[in-house]
Amino acid sequence: MRKRLWITVGLVVWAVLLVAAGAWSARHGEPTVREQTTIVEALPTVDRAVAAVVTAAAGPRVVVGVGGYERTESACTAGNRTGERYQRLATVYVTPGTEGDVIDRVAAALPRDWEASVRHTDGLHALRADAGFYVRLTGALTEPGELRFTADTGCRRRGGTVPQPPAAGSPPNTSDVLARLGVTGGGTASFAVRCGSRMDLSAITVSAPRPSGPLAGALPGGVEPIVRREDLLVFATGGVGYALRLRTDDVQVTAASGCQ
Repeated sequence: MRKRLWITVGLVVWAVLLVAAGAWSARHGEPTVREQTTIVEALPTVDRAVAAVVTAAAGPRVVVGVGGYERTESACTAGNRTGERYQRLATVYVTPGTEGDVIDRVAAALPRDWEASVRHTDGLHALRADAGFYVRLTGALTEPGELRFTADTGCRRRGGTVPQPPAAGSPPNTSDVLARLGVTGGGTASFAVRCGSRMDLSAITVSAPRPSGPLAGALPGGVEPIVRREDLLVFATGGVGYALRLRTDDVQVTAASGCQ
């Protein structure tokens, strides 16, 4: 009788320990799948991935633009729950023909445990890396002279309020560029990214009415463009990089400085 009692007590104690261990693991343990995490928990890793790209890509005749957090899916499946998915972009403008070299430079500068891989085929250049915490970093040539890098959270549980990324404290001035185009700026968005040098990349994007003349009118005298197309003009002057893009109804002017 006493033996059976001790067996029962032992089983109860073991069950209590298992429950306690499970509760502690759920609260303090590392997640084992992406679906156990939230978007808010993933954003610091997203920011580190974008900062790593910006730091590695920075250099002469390179202009970088960064965006905020963009929700790409609002009702995806995160395990047995409804989740959401976000991404953050960095666009790198370079002299056409050098895109593959820049992709290689970025890949070589990423942490080794990100296991970055690069593919160059038929004029196409692409990068893929694991930034940790189930955040995927990809990069690809989109147009001659344009590389787009994306830090993607994948589908995750909802939880917490998604904050705005840091804003640029003193973004570059775009008024001279807009004046040369003959337009006045409207909506603006500014972002900052902390680079490996501990300096901030300060970027601002301004939307303005579509100009009546070509984008080339915004080019200062004596400045050689980095990318020059009918719909895109990229140049650098005075330590600031500019990317001007014509859209159907407006023009977007992006200016960025820092991280050099």
